[in-house]
Amino acid sequence: IPFQLVKGAPVRLEIIDNKGAVVDVLLDSYMPAGSHMTTWDCQQHPAGLYLYRMRTGGQTLHGKMMVIR
Repeated sequence: IPFQLVKGAPVRLEIIDNKGAVVDVLLDSYMPAGSHMTTWDCQQHPAGLYLYRMRTGGQTLHGKMMVIR
């Protein structure tokens, strides 16, 4: 999951299942300005649609991911 920060800020990046439950928290810390990338190890989760939600600096970004087995 690539993302960019214009300025340093606290970042929380969550993975959410199709029932709305948070199943993983990938980031929950201060990140400096710049380009960043993180990965999600989905091996322990069943196939299906997942969302990611990133909250930072008063913004919330969403995206979709599909786990296929």
